[in-house]
Amino acid sequence: MPLTPQESDRLQIMWLHAYPHKEGVRLSGQVRRPPLSRGPIWGHLHIVAHRSDGSPPLIADTRWGQLSRRGNRMASFGAVLRTEHPELIDEIKVEYRAMADSAD
Repeated sequence: MPLTPQESDRLQIMWLHAYPHKEGVRLSGQVRRPPLSRGPIWGHLHIVAHRSDGSPPLIADTRWGQLSRRGNRMASFGAVLRTEHPELIDEIKVEYRAMADSAD
């Protein structure tokens, strides 16, 4: 299944990995603070999994761990997309959102 990180100037998604989980699909990865970025980075990662059977997408939101202001400036994240049929997932998109989701 294709994993698609959406581009952002504020937070870079460095890598993504999806694998089977007892409750569906587990997604993990790392984000990185861009070079010369200062101050806190607020927000969350919004994850949407599109399914081939036409049913509504699976949606999850997650946060990353502590982002260092020095060194590699990276942090890990993870989420579970709960489904009984993970084989129906066609694509998973991950994007950084600075604000809370109002009605996703």
